[in-house]
Amino acid sequence: MLPRKFALTLLLLLPEALFSCSSESTPTTNEPSVAGSANAGMSSVAGSSSSGGAGSQGGASTTLGGTTSVTQGCPTWPQAKLTPIVGPFFYGPNPGPCATTTPDTVFTFSYDSSNRVIRQANSDNSIVITYTYSQGILVSEVQTKGTQQATTTYQYAANTMSYAVASGGTIMTQYTYTLDAQGYPQTVAATGTNTGPAFPTRYVYVYDKCHLVERVAYLSDNTESAADDMYYTFDSAGRLIERKSTMVDEVYDYSCW
Repeated sequence: MLPRKFALTLLLLLPEALFSCSSESTPTTNEPSVAGSANAGMSSVAGSSSSGGAGSQGGASTTLGGTTSVTQGCPTWPQAKLTPIVGPFFYGPNPGPCATTTPDTVFTFSYDSSNRVIRQANSDNSIVITYTYSQGILVSEVQTKGTQQATTTYQYAANTMSYAVASGGTIMTQYTYTLDAQGYPQTVAATGTNTGPAFPTRYVYVYDKCHLVERVAYLSDNTESAADDMYYTFDSAGRLIERKSTMVDEVYDYSCW
């Protein structure tokens, strides 16, 4: 089994674009300003496009059980933009980030001629992720770190998206996302060997003005796991520029476009 830190790192990294940029609409809202927050900066969101902030617990429970989605009226989040990482490939005018910086290193993304990310790697290629598509949708990725390797396979349905992470033929963890009518991730259920009393088994996504501001983590006893909560920050162009938790801090760069 891959250690938890490696699994988290591989699932939360990023790369450099090889091809020239294409223009893609920034998700628009019925509100005049872009909300900001962070899988990256921890406080409350209101309307500043560059400030980080945590969504309220009330926002999470509204997303979870309310009959009215907080994303009603928002632009559709298509399947092709859900993966491999929720957020940076959907928000903003660019196809996706060029690179991501973590406290340890910089990872660059490579794109194909259709502006789909096909590879991400650190500077010495000691950590590499390659992506495979079918009919424009990501179906698998292979994550390699030295002699360790993990394969993630994706499946999609009308209101769900799921992926399973396997190493040595053994599924370590499976994640199942519920999506609302606009295609926005609402909740995630986690099962497998990387779950247990110390690991979250459920996540809830929180939105403000059509922008993802927080992912709230819950343990199996339904208590919040604050160490695993993720916060998201956006720039004035509406691009996701940082995701942050106590274990993850990623800053995204779009300058290659």
